[in-house]
Amino acid sequence: MTPEKFEQTIESVSKVLQISQEKIYSRSREQHIVDARHIIFYILKKRHGMPLVYIKKFMKDHGHLVHHTTIRYGIEK
Repeated sequence: MTPEKFEQTIESVSKVLQISQEKIYSRSREQHIVDARHIIFYILKKRHGMPLVYIKKFMKDHGHLVHHTTIRYGIEK
């Protein structure tokens, strides 16, 4: 999996939902920001076939620690 897919997805969702990437990577629990993260997780998993461990690693590399169960929940939601 390439970091480019991750970056493109974050950028696209950020632009469409008008939420800054900094807020997406923040620890904010505001519903619209959490929903944006869930959309990102869903796209990365379902469209790009990215394993949960890669999604977790990319989020961690950008300063947002997230558990694989949180990612799974976001995908299913």
